[in-house]
Amino acid sequence: MWPVKNRMREWHSCKLMVYPGIQGRGVVLSMLNQFVELGANPFAPSNADPAWTRGLPVCPFPSLLPPAVGASAASSALSTVVGQTTGGVFPEAPPPTFEAVTAFVRRYQDAAIAWIGAALDAGVVTSDMVLRAVSDFTVGYAFSSFELRAVDSLATPSQRSTADVLLSRLLALPSLESWQGRPRSAHVHTARSAATRKVFADVPVIDNYEWWVTSQIPIPSWVAYDRVDATVFADDVPHSPPGAIESTCEVFGDDAGDIAVDHPYAHLREDLRVFEIESIADIGELVERYPARFADADRTMRLAPEWAGIMAPIEFVIDWVRLGADYDGVRLSVPAALAVAYVPVRVETAAGHGTAMITGWTPGSTVYLVDPTDRRLAPGR
Repeated sequence: MWPVKNRMREWHSCKLMVYPGIQGRGVVLSMLNQFVELGANPFAPSNADPAWTRGLPVCPFPSLLPPAVGASAASSALSTVVGQTTGGVFPEAPPPTFEAVTAFVRRYQDAAIAWIGAALDAGVVTSDMVLRAVSDFTVGYAFSSFELRAVDSLATPSQRSTADVLLSRLLALPSLESWQGRPRSAHVHTARSAATRKVFADVPVIDNYEWWVTSQIPIPSWVAYDRVDATVFADDVPHSPPGAIESTCEVFGDDAGDIAVDHPYAHLREDLRVFEIESIADIGELVERYPARFADADRTMRLAPEWAGIMAPIEFVIDWVRLGADYDGVRLSVPAALAVAYVPVRVETAAGHGTAMITGWTPGSTVYLVDPTDRRLAPGR
C-alpha cells in the first residue's frame, strides 16, 4: 500500500515536482559510482586519489536523506553500505526537516557536479562508464530510485541546468553517436498484452494494462532492441557465454534481463513509417493526436502515482490502434529516453486535460505495430 498522506513529509515523492530530463540527470549522478575504476572515491576522497581529484569536495551520500515516511534513522543495512563506501566512517545524516534536507541535497549536487565536471575536463571518463551509468540508473528507477527524487526536485534550477550540460558532454563521447540514429538491425521480440480497448464518445479507454509500454497496447506489437557492445557488461554476468549481452533489453530500463539471452539479430525493413520521439513536446503531440484514457487511473496502483509527483495521477496514454493508421512504429532512443521517460506531461484531449507519461519503455528500442522483419508485408503505399 502507498503511504498514508498525513504521514508524508515535504520531500515525499508525491509532493515534489518532476522535472523533464530527470532520468538523464540521474545518469549524470550515477557517474559518481563509476569513478572507483579510476581509483577515486567521491564519498571518501584521500591523498591516494588521482591528481585530477585534488581540491574536490567530499560528496554527501544521498541515501542518508531521512525517509519521507516513517522512522528518521537510517537502517542498519544502509549504515553498513554507507560505512563501506566511506571507509568505515558513517557520515552524519541531515535532520528530518525540509530546510535541512534541501540544504543537504544542494550540497550533494554541488559536489557531484564538481566531481563529474573535473573528470570530464581531465579526459578520464570513457563511453563504457557512461553505458554502465545508464544501466545502473534506468534499471532501478521505477522500483526504487524514484524514491530519491528529492535529489533532483530540490536541486536549484542552475544545478539542474548544469547537470543537463554535463549529460550532453557525456553523450558526445566517442562511440555513443550511434544512439542518435535508427539501427538497420536489431533483436526483435514479439510482445503479448492482455490490454483491452473500449470506445466511448470522447476517447477510448484502455484496461487490463500494466506499467510497461507494450502492456498498454491492445493489438499485436513487436519491440526492436538496439545492439550494445557485449564486452562492456561482460563482468556483470560472469556465468553467461561470451557476448551473451548484446542488446538494450538486457542492460537498460525496467525490463532489463526479462527476455531470454538468445538474441538473434534481424535486418529491419527500411520502408516502415516510424515516429521518433525526441522531446517532451513529442509525447504531448502523440497523446493529443491519438488519445486514450487509462481505466481507473485515479485508483489503480499499476502506475505508481508517485512517479508523477504533484501531477499525479497518470490518466492518458497513446491510443496505439489509431496511431497504427499513420505509423508502423515509434522509436525511443537512449538520449530521448533520458529526456522524456517518467516525466509527467500535461495534455489536453476531448476527454479533458490530465497527465500522460512514458513508463516501462526500454531506452534504445522501437515499438512496432507490424512485424519489422517480415518483408512480405511491405506495403505498396
